[in-house]
Amino acid sequence: MRVAMRLLALAALTCGCSGGQTAAPSAAGSPTERVAPSLTLSPTPALSSAAEALPALSHFREHPSDRFLVRMTDFVRGTPFLGVRASEPHQGAHVHFENRDDRWPVGGSAVEGYPPVYAVADGVVDRVEYNVQVGDNQRYGISQRIAQEGKTSWAFEYLIEPMSPEPSPGFYRHFLLVEQGQSVRKGQIIAYVYTPPKSGDGIHIHFHLMAMSPGAQGVFQAPAIFDGQVVQRFSDGWHAATMEGGRLKPCMGWMLGAAENPFGTGAADCLNAVP
Repeated sequence: MRVAMRLLALAALTCGCSGGQTAAPSAAGSPTERVAPSLTLSPTPALSSAAEALPALSHFREHPSDRFLVRMTDFVRGTPFLGVRASEPHQGAHVHFENRDDRWPVGGSAVEGYPPVYAVADGVVDRVEYNVQVGDNQRYGISQRIAQEGKTSWAFEYLIEPMSPEPSPGFYRHFLLVEQGQSVRKGQIIAYVYTPPKSGDGIHIHFHLMAMSPGAQGVFQAPAIFDGQVVQRFSDGWHAATMEGGRLKPCMGWMLGAAENPFGTGAADCLNAVP
């Protein structure tokens, strides 16, 4: 039986942003997205022992992940985390999918025929969301804790948005393969992306790091944990010529404020840049 999820007052969470503003549409034409409120998160006893075995976040500077969250051949475009100093800030990176030609599901109707989502690092599942209302649509997702330093932990957030209403009650549960408190390994398939029939490229996964301390608000930060090869291949789908006036360079965090930099080294123009 699946472990009951912690709601953590997340019913209003939309597309992984913060700050109480409305984000402008991207240059590539994604729908306007509301900004989510800041969150106050505390670890549960069930997760504490698993978190003790996690590395410090600095581990990812010396040993960056070579596993992206999806296959590079599956998404059609993407955006990095656009910090508060960007011309169009958006606190989360995106990968977009399209299904105009009914590419998915492959080989039938089983969830395994849809695009897989991989754990980007070893860690423990902090939260599973089976259905969260986003305007007229619903999304689902996973929060995976990947690092711990003292009382502060970092979770990698995978927010999956098919950009359509859930086809039937409980439909998305079948696309989530993990439970709260479960340990996962890098490269393990943890979910699948539902791509509705004949859908354009609004379908996306919003991903970012969330820094969490007991009794404090969660802080959205750039997912700057990947190696240069992953960042370069991801950036190939950015359409950089039309984003940020063509100034955008291959990195996971663009024009970040100090609080958006998970490594605590201050504001950064291009964090996790390709060497």
